Amino acid sequence: MQDLHQFECWYVLFSNVDENVVYTCADDQRFKMVDMRTPIALQTNKKHDAGVTFLKEIDENKVLTGSYDCSLKTWDRRKLNTEIDSLYTERQIWDLKFNKYNDA
Repeated sequence: MQDLHQFECWYVLFSNVDENVVYTCADDQRFKMVDMRTPIALQTNKKHDAGVTFLKEIDENKVLTGSYDCSLKTWDRRKLNTEIDSLYTERQIWDLKFNKYNDA
């Protein structure tokens, strides 16, 4: 999986949906879905305006990304260039922590 990105890779996520898939994101404004059996990116997204620093699979069809461009975006994992939703945060995204308990 060498040379997937032009700049520093910030995050690697192993898929919970497909045991052969890993996601990567980097300072080159890209995040990628990669088949671990080959060194080839299955899909590439360059829709952020700055480095992508965070990834999370939300469910079997959605991926969440965060970026230096102050946005959180949700994507359709079946076609990574399809943006589902976005949120401007006013601050750069470095990492997100999720609470597994619902206190509501």
